Amino acid sequence: MADGRVLAVNTLGVTPGRPAYFQNVRLTAEADWTCNLAVTWSKATPNQPAELCAIAMNLLACPRTLKDYLKRMHIEESFRDEKSGSFDLEASKLTDPERLNHLLLAIAVAVLWIYEIGQDVLRADQRQEIDPAYKRQLSVFQIGWRKLRRWITCQSSTLPVLTLRLSPFQLAPAWRKC
Repeated sequence: MADGRVLAVNTLGVTPGRPAYFQNVRLTAEADWTCNLAVTWSKATPNQPAELCAIAMNLLACPRTLKDYLKRMHIEESFRDEKSGSFDLEASKLTDPERLNHLLLAIAVAVLWIYEIGQDVLRADQRQEIDPAYKRQLSVFQIGWRKLRRWITCQSSTLPVLTLRLSPFQLAPAWRKC
């Protein structure tokens, strides 16, 4: 810690529902590298207990930054889903910006539809048909993608009709002070 104490993250006394923020923390006792640290707990579910989460960052550790970092995990999964996890965008080898824009628009619509399929699977409590692990390990997108592939592979004569629901949203500024 900044005051010289050496502590493990699980001994900081952070309790569920009360995140803690630490500035200028050395990540290891041997290292000279300092960072800021946000410590919180994941939400408990009926199937999984809450877990302690520590996020080392170079930004000020505060509630707003922690919220942004937690959103980032979903964004990273989304990048993987849209690139190598499904559409393999790199393999298109498109160089014409207009053609790439058209492809990206088609992918965006498909991604929304596949998310809706995944959410429908979760709403219908059918996750274990797609993701048989004890706890969910796949993103909502991957659940929808695998369900869609199953429908196509099984040569289902009718794909279910799903209504794509888009809700308006307001973009938040990229950076706000805590």
